[in-house]
Amino acid sequence: MAMRCFISFIGYIGLLMMWYGSATDLSNPYIVTGAVNGDLSLGGLIAMHDTYDATSEQCKNYYLLNIIRAQALIYAINTINQDANVLPNITLGYEIRDTCLSRMVALRQSIHYFYIDRTSRQPNCDTTNITVITPFNNSIANCSDNTCRNDTDDNVKMTRTSNSDNYRHGRVISVVGPLYSSEAFTVATLLSNLRVPLISPFATSSVLNDKTDFSTFFRTVPPNNIQGRAIADLVQYFRWNYTAIVWEDDDYGNSLVMQFKSSAIRENLCISTELLIPKHPTANQFQTIIKRLKTLNVTVVLLAGNVKIVHQYFTQAKLAKLTGITYIAPISWSDSTSILSDFDSDVVGGTIGVTLYSRRQYQFESYLKSLTVCNSSIGRWHTTGKMVLNDSQIVWNKFTSASSIPISVCSKDCQPGTYRERQTSCCWKCQRCSRNRITNTTNARYCHDCPLKYIPNRNQSSCIEVVPVSIDMGGMLAVALMVILIICGSVILTFWIITIAHRHHQVISSSNPILIHSIYIVLLCILASSFTLLFPRTPNYCILTIIMLATSVTWLAAISLSMTSMVIVLFTEVLASSCYSDHMKSKGQPLLVLLLVCIQIAIITIWLVVDSAETGIIIDFNQKPYQICSFQSRAGPIISLSYVGLLIITAFAFAVKGRHNPDNFTEAKYLCIACSIALCLYIFMILTYFVTFGPWQTGISSFSLVAYAMSFLFCVLAPKINIMISFPHLTITVK
Repeated sequence: MAMRCFISFIGYIGLLMMWYGSATDLSNPYIVTGAVNGDLSLGGLIAMHDTYDATSEQCKNYYLLNIIRAQALIYAINTINQDANVLPNITLGYEIRDTCLSRMVALRQSIHYFYIDRTSRQPNCDTTNITVITPFNNSIANCSDNTCRNDTDDNVKMTRTSNSDNYRHGRVISVVGPLYSSEAFTVATLLSNLRVPLISPFATSSVLNDKTDFSTFFRTVPPNNIQGRAIADLVQYFRWNYTAIVWEDDDYGNSLVMQFKSSAIRENLCISTELLIPKHPTANQFQTIIKRLKTLNVTVVLLAGNVKIVHQYFTQAKLAKLTGITYIAPISWSDSTSILSDFDSDVVGGTIGVTLYSRRQYQFESYLKSLTVCNSSIGRWHTTGKMVLNDSQIVWNKFTSASSIPISVCSKDCQPGTYRERQTSCCWKCQRCSRNRITNTTNARYCHDCPLKYIPNRNQSSCIEVVPVSIDMGGMLAVALMVILIICGSVILTFWIITIAHRHHQVISSSNPILIHSIYIVLLCILASSFTLLFPRTPNYCILTIIMLATSVTWLAAISLSMTSMVIVLFTEVLASSCYSDHMKSKGQPLLVLLLVCIQIAIITIWLVVDSAETGIIIDFNQKPYQICSFQSRAGPIISLSYVGLLIITAFAFAVKGRHNPDNFTEAKYLCIACSIALCLYIFMILTYFVTFGPWQTGISSFSLVAYAMSFLFCVLAPKINIMISFPHLTITVK
């Protein structure tokens, strides 16, 4: 969260800087910022400026927060000196030097502590009269009447010989600082070789954990592996599973990013991209990073670097109008006031970060009378992983509503009714469940079926119990079908009566009377089967309908096959002169039909024994539920339908082959037409039955069956009826 702290104090400090700057050149990094002699002294390496110009060797831009930290060091030393129980008979002094947020300056300043001849300083001066060079007053450290004064580079001489006695520690027994890992790494390398303790209050790089290289380095803050875990938990808390990382290429940034990535893997967090800020970055390099961020579907960015680098980044982000990003600030800049004061909320608003927890020091606040504390703490994190946040205190950027947490994910949550089609661990597509299936949880991995007599709701997020819709027997579909069935049934019965009346006609005797009468029976069975499709489904109904439909359709297809095959047999030269033709006509045709029908009956019997019929629910396109006959396996329906199709296709092939044998035998042509219509209707029923529901399915199936029956009636039997009526006493000899 962007910090709004120390505002009134900063204004006061600014006035002091203007006042003091006229008397002392603090831009020179090698002037001691503050010093007081003592029996023992502590060095202080603190960045009072955040920019160092190596060309002019001048420091720029006061780092106001670190000036407060320098005062904290002075206050702590004064407090110790005032308490006789802490260090009895010993007075602590200090010498604070500016590192200007530069490794090189920090190294040089640390060298000054131990390689400067301090003989000009009186070791036993009276500290009661000492004043301090700080930005808070306009005086130079001195003892009474110049008995002790501050040394600068112009007043000292370097003495270093091979004799170790000339290598002097002076009165500086330990150094506090530097505050940042990049500086601490350089200084700790030197002081570890000199066996001088170095205590940093903010250097968190895990590289400094190595006691082999940094034997005298200590710190009062947890290392980056702890900070990385805290940031990962913060990201997990807000469910930001798709974040970007922008970090400075230094010891601190590299260490922190490595630890954060390790923690992110354990938390199943995804990192969309990793953008490295090179050493000594240019404006163009910042713009390249910012352009890359603009192309990503990411709204949360971990920005790791020191205040100087972060300030440069936000400067370029403001120029590029990069807004709507929620930044995660690590310890290095989370409490920086310059970031907030120098940039609009469009750029930095909503920033949230981690900082070190410390108790409020009321006495120190009194010491800094101008300081106004702004409590920007929103919660705490413990190394056990426990995080407690007060979300209501967070003010997000203006591109997010005040009560909403910014969303930074590769893919949005898949709502109930959909499931994840995963592409990566954090990226997926939300796919709608197929018909009659649901998901009742967010981000479901798969859909599941509703129980029997339950159907999905409109959103497919839950199953609801429904009463199946039955076809209205008084509706248009049922009435139209019944009228058509009555008309068609009347025509069939009329034809059958005429046939019975002319049963001695040569047309009947020459066409096998048994086969002719069986045609009328099967046609009536098909009409009855089409009517039963209107009834509500029950298990017994399903069994009855399957037997009637499959048997009747197979029966008619078998008759068609026997008649077309008989045409080929009668007019084949090899068989025409033999007695085989008469035998085939009288007995072979009925036996062939019976055999083919028995095969279908056997298939149906095995099917119904192995897989019992049940009733299920299906939803049409208008979300209306209808009952259907269902089976656990599709093998039975497929085999039965395939067998019927085989008979129809074979009959059609024979009919096409025998349609011109001979040219004046018109029955062959009529059989060819009937078989062609039967094949077309079969294909049409198969294609439409499995893609239609409810009344549409019933209507298409019923009318197709009626069309199948009537086409055979008019193509095969109508010509015979016409002859019987037109020539009732005509004797016809079939050659």
